[in-house]
Amino acid sequence: MKQNIIMIIILVILFLFGLLIYDFSDELDKSVSDHNWYRIENNELTVISFKNQVFSYYYVETKKPVSLFELCTSFRYNRSIKVIKLSCNIKENKLYVASVDDKKLTITINGVENVFYINESEAIKADFIKKNNLNEEQFGDLMNTSLSEFNTTTTDDVVNLFNAKKNQLVAFVTKELTIQNALNLKALHNFISNTNTNVFVLDIDSLEASEIEKFSEINIKISEIIKQAPNSISLYNIGNKKHELITGIEVKAFNEVDGYQIKEVYSETN
Repeated sequence: MKQNIIMIIILVILFLFGLLIYDFSDELDKSVSDHNWYRIENNELTVISFKNQVFSYYYVETKKPVSLFELCTSFRYNRSIKVIKLSCNIKENKLYVASVDDKKLTITINGVENVFYINESEAIKADFIKKNNLNEEQFGDLMNTSLSEFNTTTTDDVVNLFNAKKNQLVAFVTKELTIQNALNLKALHNFISNTNTNVFVLDIDSLEASEIEKFSEINIKISEIIKQAPNSISLYNIGNKKHELITGIEVKAFNEVDGYQIKEVYSETN
């Protein structure tokens, strides 16, 4: 009799546990559903969302859904096991919410842990750190490159260099805080530090209309230079009433920064 009672209790517990496992009627935590979450996948920015009981997972640039989940548009949630069950007939339709905080969401999909971030910049930063094998301190040092480290110049000085007999190098830079611009600035700084060639640096962010007009008078297309930044730093050879674009500094990876060279500089400035 006692054994029967114990068995009944065990069965009841298993039954209740089964109900918990298969009950997908809970509301997804707002810490997850109130935000869009971003991640770089195959060099493309994606975004996943669970807002208003609607599931979406797509590429930011093209707005096309991530192919595996293109037929998944709704979901249900079980809070006790932290599983989101997508309403679509695919093997990967159960997403396990491993953790969430104010900066990132970690979801396990088909046994693989995927980390999404609270905004685009955090996702891009995380992808850059991973690909370049950096730590937070190294990344911070890269992003802290300041124009105060350069020999800065003014529009009037550039005009004077244009009319002078000796050629000089002038780099047109922006202070815009992007990873690409930080890489370019660091490469320029390291090049200047390891060469005897003088390079003057002009901040294009603060140019006024009257200064832009002065550039048109010496036929430097400053509007195109501004358009190229911050993806590329335009480096010009200026003097003898001439100017020539030496290169567009556009560094692709952190390991290219220290050894960056501009081979054409020496013959063009002597």
